[in-house]
Amino acid sequence: MKRKSRKSTGSRARALAVTFAVAALSSNRSGRADVSESTASAPSVAASPPYRFTIRALAGLGDGSLGFGGRAAVSGEGWLNDHIGLGGFASASSQETCILCAGQEESTEALGLGVALRTAPSGHYGLLAIGAGYAWARRQETEGLQIFGASAPPPATRHSGVIVNGTLAWLFHAGPLEIGPGLVFEVTEWASTLVTANLAVGVALP
Repeated sequence: MKRKSRKSTGSRARALAVTFAVAALSSNRSGRADVSESTASAPSVAASPPYRFTIRALAGLGDGSLGFGGRAAVSGEGWLNDHIGLGGFASASSQETCILCAGQEESTEALGLGVALRTAPSGHYGLLAIGAGYAWARRQETEGLQIFGASAPPPATRHSGVIVNGTLAWLFHAGPLEIGPGLVFEVTEWASTLVTANLAVGVALP
């Protein structure tokens, strides 16, 4: 009787172990299936489409070869791929040696084309643009603040020729709105230079 009891107990233990193993295996498979189903059913987040056309207005103040100056411009790009684009610019700038004292002032207008590089096709990104074009300028002698009347200024000197500029900016995007700070450097054929800190505001279209 003892031997039969021991055999019966051993058989029951083995049967119980097999039952637990089958249950654990079934639970593991069910868990994997649930994870797979939940992963498959989870909605995918659509990536923002790349911007294909961007245009912006820039305005800034800075320092140039004559002295204090300011610049306003419109520039834009059509993007060939995620990082390289071709574009153009139109700008107007002015600088002078002294606002209230005698010196010189110069105003310059320019039109040109350029190439641009960006760090990402959409979202927030850095922008580097290099442009070249044609500029024409007018430089005038100033006599500053005149208390007892001013004499006639000498004739203005006119210049025209090649202009080269560079723009380094970080642009933020919210929908089609583009905004960000930028640094612009320009130099003309007659060795007039101007560096300005700018604010850019524009639109970016996919």
